[in-house]
Parts: sequence; structure tokens; C-alpha cells
Amino acid sequence: YINAVRSPHQRALFNMEELNAWSDRLAIGLTHLDIRPGDRVLLFENNNLEQLFVQVACAKLGAVLIAPSATQVKNTKALDRYIELYRPRLMILPQTSKKQNKYVDMMLELMPDIKRTGRMDALKSKKFPFLKRILVTSFQYQDRDLLRVPYIEEIMVNRVVPGYYENPLRRISLKLNANSPALIMPVSDNFNKSKHVVYSHGNILNLGNTLKSKIGSGKDDRFGVAETPGSIFGLAGVWTGIVSRGTTVYLNDKWNTQAVLKQVALEAITVLFATSKQVQAMLDHRDASHYSFNALKCIVFDETATEDLIATATKRFGLEKTLVIKGEHEFAGIREINGDLAPNLEIKVVNKQNKIVPHDTKGQVKVKGPTVSLGYWNDLGLMDEEYDADRFFQLFRTGTIDAKGKLTLAEKTKKSEI
Repeated sequence: YINAVRSPHQRALFNMEELNAWSDRLAIGLTHLDIRPGDRVLLFENNNLEQLFVQVACAKLGAVLIAPSATQVKNTKALDRYIELYRPRLMILPQTSKKQNKYVDMMLELMPDIKRTGRMDALKSKKFPFLKRILVTSFQYQDRDLLRVPYIEEIMVNRVVPGYYENPLRRISLKLNANSPALIMPVSDNFNKSKHVVYSHGNILNLGNTLKSKIGSGKDDRFGVAETPGSIFGLAGVWTGIVSRGTTVYLNDKWNTQAVLKQVALEAITVLFATSKQVQAMLDHRDASHYSFNALKCIVFDETATEDLIATATKRFGLEKTLVIKGEHEFAGIREINGDLAPNLEIKVVNKQNKIVPHDTKGQVKVKGPTVSLGYWNDLGLMDEEYDADRFFQLFRTGTIDAKGKLTLAEKTKKSEI
């Protein structure tokens, strides 16, 4: 099968036609819950298909998806801060078990008035007046106190009517464009210190197309995603597979080295997206020699990859190509690939007056390109004041450009050259 998404640990496979149909049904169901263009939907989920379904559904109705990893919500205090920062109209929680859900328990602690009504599908909260509904991603949850939480499939419409007036998505689509906000995600696991970057629909598709062109991937490739789509690195893996019209495989809901090794071999993965730490864990695992990786031809590393790790992985897996992408923890989406500037990315170095400085003069680095974000999110909302009149975005990094056009970024402990 090609042109599909697959999740072996969920025993699920959807081709693009099915993904499109399911996301249509979900998107229309969300409009019935009064979710409108510009509304925010907060989703906590691991490396599962629900991430993709909800993302596509939100894109179709113009809602903005907030997609941190479920593992980033470690306690009630963290969940409280997420809700206060993003002010979502709808929150979707992961299902942990049929009889107990720690995320629902945390919400009950934050909103004790829920128990009085026994409902999460029509909230009237004094603490979070903007939050109207809570869903879970899988089967119906009901606790010992008979608190009922609706789940995603319950709100999906049974049939999509194609007519203009009958189908709200057709009317909403007239108001959307590639620069509309689509996704908000923190750029690090440390919530308090992290920036929360806002990406557009165009950013996401260009992210996939940029890596597709560098990999040279196509419909015969199978893309293994080991990192949660709640990170820009995991998101890049999913959408590179989709725009390549190949098969995207979610290797596991949470990182498990043995499970990932097994799936990379069994699923005949040809392109693997994995962090340096994950690849090192695969190389060091005692069962690594038990599997054959003949299909694997390319690994896409994050910016922490060392030359020794790349050489070792290339020899062990018999790779034909490796890519190291940098900038995924910044607003540029992808700043460089294998030491070269990402395609169509423009960079300038300026002084405090926003004037371009001479060669070899240190200044603020600004970027412009198809993967550069719309801005960042804070308690005031979308902040784009870091854009100048020419739509160059300040990278919050200093650097210099020499006469040959080479950019050197200055950091506290090291320098990187492009």
C-alpha cells in the first residue's frame, strides 16, 4: 500500500482518501460543537494517529490546534498553566485506560464543579469560562462517579453532504488561506522557559516539501516517525511522508527502543526521522543485531547529531543518505540542512536600527522563508512584533556574514557555520 498513514501499535491503516473522509466528518462534528475559525483546540496525545486526524480536521474548519506531547503534562499545575496560556474552547485528552484517566482526574481537581453536573460536554466554569467542552480521543470513559466524557468518534457526523449550504466546510474554506494560523507548539519540553511558536498551513506543507526535495523521496518510500508530532521534528516526518505520497508509519506511541527496532525492520522503513539520542539507543540496544534493516536508506537527524554518530549509523544500517536539520527549536522551522541554508530561506544581519551591517560585523540575525513561523504565542495572544517591514523575523540569535556569504551564528559555548 502507498499514499497512506499507518500505526502498527494501534493496528490501524488509512489511505489518504479515508483520512480525508474521516477528517471531514470530524471537522463538521466540531462545527456542531460551535468550534469556529480562529478558535483554539488543545490536544494532548502521544505519537498516535489521533494527532493527525485532529490536525487535519482543525485545518479544514480554520481552528488552531495546540499540540504538545501528552508527556509534557506531568501534573495538575502544568495542565492549569497550559489552559490559562492557550485559552482553548475545546480540549481533547488522551485515553489512558477504560476505567481510569489521569487527565480527567486532573481536570476534576481543577474544576470540581464538573462533578456536580456530571458532564464535560457542556461546561460552565468560573475558573475557565472560555473552555466549553472536553473530549477524549478513544472509547467512552465513565468513572465510578458516573462522570461521562464524550469521545471523538461520538461527535463525528455519519455522512458528509456535498452541497454548499449543507456543508459548512465549503463556506469556511472561502475565508481561509495558506497564511492562516494552523498550529501552536512549544519548542522545548521545559514549559516555563519555552517559546510557543505559531505555524501556518503553508509552513507545515513547505516543511514537508523542503525535506522531500532534499531526500528525493517518493510514493515507494515508507517514512518512520519515532518522535511525537507534538514537536516540529516529528511534524516534519509526518508531512514529508504525506507530501511524498508514500506511507507514513507511527512507530510507537511512546519511545521504546526495542519496539522501534522491530517496527523499522518489519515495516521496511526506508526513511527514518529520529533524534540523535534515539538513534544512539537503537545502535546500543542488545537486540539490534537480531533485525535486518535492508530497506532503510536514509535517516534524518536533529541538530545534536555528531559526525561519529552519523558515521556509525551509516555503516551499521547501510545508509545511502543522512540529513541533519537545524533550527527546529527556533522560529525558522528548518534553518539549515547538512550545513547549507534551507531552500528559499533568506537571512540578513542587522544592527539595533535594523540596518544591514558590513561583512564580519556582529548583529542580530533575521530570517525570511516558507518555513518561518507567524510568530509566537504568549498570554496576550499571537505576537508578531519581531517581524520587520520586509517580513523578516528576528531569530533571537547574533551572528556575522563574511564576504563569501557564510553566516556564523554565535552561541554562549560554541559557534556553528552555515
